[in-house]
Amino acid sequence: MRRSESLPAAPARARRHSLSILAAAAATLCALQVQVPTAARAADPTPITYQGPAYPVAGPSPTEDKPQSKLWFTDGSWWALMRTSAGITIHRLVDHAWQDTGTLVDERIASTGDALWEGNRLYVASRVSGGALRAVRFSYDPATDTYTREVNQQVASNGTESMSIARDSLGRLWITYTQGSRVYVAHTTTDDRTWTAPFAVPVPDSTITADDIAGIIAFRGRIGVMWSDQGNDVVRFAVHEDTAPDSTWTVEDALAGPNLADDHINLKSLVEDDQGRIFAAVKTSRGDAGEPPTDPSIVVLQRASDGTWTSATASTVADRLTRPQIALDTSNNRLHLLMSTEAGGTVYHKSTPLGALSFAGGKGTPFVEWPGARINDASTTKQPVNATTGLVVLASDDTALRYYHGELSLGGIQDTTPPSSPQQVQATATSASTVTVTWQASTDDTGVTGYRIFRDGTQVGTSTSTSFSDTGLTAGTSYAYTVAAADAAGNVSAPSQPARVTPAQPPSGSVEFVGAATASGTGTGTSVPGPAGVRSGDVLLAAVSHRGTATITPGAGWTLVRSDTASTTVRQAVYVKVATSSDAASTWTLSRAQTTVVQVLAYRGIDTGSPVIGSAGATTTTADIAHPAVASATGAPVVTVAAIARATTLQPAAPLSELSEAGAPSTAQYALTADTAATTATGTSSGAHVTRAGAAAGGVGQTVSLRPGSGGGGGTAGDTTAPSAPAQLTATPASPSSVALSWQPATDDVGVTGYRVFRDGAQIAVTAGTTFSDTGLRPATTYAYTVAATDAAGNVSAQSPAVPVTTPSDSPPPPQGAVSFVGAASANGTTASTAVAGPAGIRAGDVLVAAVSTRGAPTITAPAGWTLVRQDTSGTTMRQALYVKVATDGDGSSTWTLNRAQATVVQVLAYRGVNTTAPVVASAGALTSTAALVSPAVTAVDGATVLVVAGIARQATLSPDGTLTERSENASTSSTYKVSADASETVATSTTAGPYTTTASGGASGIAQTIALRPSA
Repeated sequence: MRRSESLPAAPARARRHSLSILAAAAATLCALQVQVPTAARAADPTPITYQGPAYPVAGPSPTEDKPQSKLWFTDGSWWALMRTSAGITIHRLVDHAWQDTGTLVDERIASTGDALWEGNRLYVASRVSGGALRAVRFSYDPATDTYTREVNQQVASNGTESMSIARDSLGRLWITYTQGSRVYVAHTTTDDRTWTAPFAVPVPDSTITADDIAGIIAFRGRIGVMWSDQGNDVVRFAVHEDTAPDSTWTVEDALAGPNLADDHINLKSLVEDDQGRIFAAVKTSRGDAGEPPTDPSIVVLQRASDGTWTSATASTVADRLTRPQIALDTSNNRLHLLMSTEAGGTVYHKSTPLGALSFAGGKGTPFVEWPGARINDASTTKQPVNATTGLVVLASDDTALRYYHGELSLGGIQDTTPPSSPQQVQATATSASTVTVTWQASTDDTGVTGYRIFRDGTQVGTSTSTSFSDTGLTAGTSYAYTVAAADAAGNVSAPSQPARVTPAQPPSGSVEFVGAATASGTGTGTSVPGPAGVRSGDVLLAAVSHRGTATITPGAGWTLVRSDTASTTVRQAVYVKVATSSDAASTWTLSRAQTTVVQVLAYRGIDTGSPVIGSAGATTTTADIAHPAVASATGAPVVTVAAIARATTLQPAAPLSELSEAGAPSTAQYALTADTAATTATGTSSGAHVTRAGAAAGGVGQTVSLRPGSGGGGGTAGDTTAPSAPAQLTATPASPSSVALSWQPATDDVGVTGYRVFRDGAQIAVTAGTTFSDTGLRPATTYAYTVAATDAAGNVSAQSPAVPVTTPSDSPPPPQGAVSFVGAASANGTTASTAVAGPAGIRAGDVLVAAVSTRGAPTITAPAGWTLVRQDTSGTTMRQALYVKVATDGDGSSTWTLNRAQATVVQVLAYRGVNTTAPVVASAGALTSTAALVSPAVTAVDGATVLVVAGIARQATLSPDGTLTERSENASTSSTYKVSADASETVATSTTAGPYTTTASGGASGIAQTIALRPSA
């Protein structure tokens, strides 16, 4: 039966239940054939704690680490990643108790994972200290409530403290982690099995300390990476547009100041939030150096859609709380914050309205607590929660080695009612390339959170007010605008009635202000996006204002106009550049870290050969910032730039009109405010102007006069003719997740500057060439593509005829002669037999290798079909044997039998493309009594897969050397005799392979073996 009903949870007085009561209740329910509820829905709004299963000791706490989420909700149930003796497996919450599904996520029991549920698939980033970093994908069958592992791919090696995962709007998976004092990311390319090499986030100063961590989040067509930088006392946030090159990122300081950074980060966002907000819970290092007990310890940060960050203190140093986690509640429009006591004990809870972050003093109320337990490391879900799901928080007692979880009813009814449709929508052309859209506010039973604006059926922006400015339009072209309203639950209204408008052609030679963009920072680098609507031939003016007298290094293509310095307090420089079709963000670098504000202005119709008529500058120590007169021309734009070493407001005096204003981050140690404004010259001099500050301080005022072009429009005066539509578009599937597009060049009377690529009617890319590769697609899915051409004047052609294409199914066969790793499975035990599941994804013709590592020297009996390759024995301490088998259609689990009970680890690895007649080229083995397990060299052939198996007679972490890729690791943790084993691989490049070293975390008797597998051709 479907899980649509819910039973109330126990009242608060029965908050703690014994496992025996839970077991009896579960047995009774099963006998009655009643499907129990799985959503956390309780009659009592007080959180209820339930004791969970025990777990084996291995590595860190199983509910670590701070950026990671162990839980997800789907198909009416809560699910979790939990540690068992077999490794990390998927569990389901049934009647307040966790049930092991047996589905293996990672056989390495010391691993910790980050779970992302999206698009009916589960994605897990799994890491261990010193071992391989993996990305695992599962499909889910709601008819049978089962998960199937589809992908188990190594992404990086050498381990990390924490690793988290996200999926961008193009369908690509991203991971982030820290290693070697740098922040790294990687993403998928053609499918979920193919990853880029990890690369450091390409922003200035991404160097961190060894104790710093990073987290990742997807939002509004972007990927965001947040990391702590304790060396520079700052928490940074780097942003990457999904359609931008991997090298293009902008960086923001989310929180900065003495001892405000620590290695605690948890990121969340609302998928349907039209305000584009991101929330982060971070911990400061206040208190470590004797700061007052009232100083902030845990802070919740909020990022607005314009990139500005605000903060709210959630707990102070005196509260002694740590490891914060966030959950976002869409039914009640609230943020829930979970915090653990420093030494373990209780998980505390606070909440606040999403629209106005503010927390009461004190620790909050207990969410997970149990008499005598040292509960710590709370974890929840990346997904928003609501009245249907309730809130579930998983935690652990790493002293008693036991799970606990808390459940909270969120009350209310899930909001499914959309707002009313916006009325009286009006579209007014305010320039040849800009339209202002206004409308009457919508109504909603819980409140409208934002509006979505559509031009000709395609969403072009969002707004939290009742107006929107659309830039970068083409004069003489008719546009139709509609608006839809959204609420906090993600409900979207029907679109409004369309409002039509046609921007008029500008007079020949006219100059137009296109837009402005600003950014601020406190480091050595500040990145600012390009103003909206910029196109090739526009003239960009950048004003860089910073405290001190550091040297400024501009981005490529910028030319210095002038630089002025107010003593050692403020320096301000103005740069100019002619925009190209590829202009986006720019990064400005200082010779040392300083408070910085960057403002970029865009103009159309400026002479691109000689854009500046004149410039001048002056300094001040008063509240009046003077802008000296400069040579100009009638009709020329006169731009003023002002900066002052204070946090204040700047007011340009008439006839100036303000274009932009920006201040330093609120956490900056040294204050700074900067402003740009403009007027139009009426003669050959600009005249003197002034900008007034709210208070006196050191400052700089500058004036720049721009030369109008002879024809306006960025050098393409009068061009209103669109290019021809691209012809002969072809779409060819290149892989299960990518399509290759090509088309014939379009023609234009002036010249085609680029092409817009559309998938299923939505623009996905802009390219200058006549080919494009669309990645991140779903296998066995049909898509329709069209292409339109653009010219330098911004004219856009009609779209080409649509071309449909269907991507092939997943799991293509490997190239002839190539060996590919399919998957691994492992198990451990202490009896006379050990059963291990078959690796996920195996099929007939694959070659399986089994490594059996056991204490003592028992006789090993292999299952039917397995052939012994070699066996090595270290006295009476341990034995390790390698077996091989060609898989058949029915291959699944296998059971390995000993003549007496022993601690045992069995690892099974599957390979595709191995010669099935003579799969083994050679093998060798060696004994050791130290922590260095050296696998001997063997004879190989070029392209052979070389498998290295290491076993040691103790519980240990095993780390292969840098030439090897770890595929499996497991340990039998018998209280008397222990054994740990690891399997890793490489590819032979000559006729000899090895030796290779696997290092254990401690020395003991051990065995190291090498086996070379022969390619099929």
